[in-house]
Amino acid sequence: MTLDILCINYWRRLLLGYLSDSKTYDGNSGLVFWINSEHKYPLLAPIAQDLLAAPASEAYVERVFSVCGDLTSGKRNRLDKGLEKRAFLKMNSNCPAMNPD
Repeated sequence: MTLDILCINYWRRLLLGYLSDSKTYDGNSGLVFWINSEHKYPLLAPIAQDLLAAPASEAYVERVFSVCGDLTSGKRNRLDKGLEKRAFLKMNSNCPAMNPD
């Protein structure tokens, strides 16, 4: 067999195993399922956990856009720091690591 066929067969077995396990899973949290299945699906689990950790709303993105709008309006548009850096500093101003006092 060629390497491509072996790779396809590996992923097929992995996905079929996941589909079988997901049908018999009696919990209600996908994240818990993937945390408990990390040993069985070491390649799929990190991808699934990243997808499940994505925020459910766009509120944070809207807040960042609002801050960027504030930072580029009026007198602030003449500041020498780039918008990306100013937005980062503004969005993280309440972070304990940014304020060591």
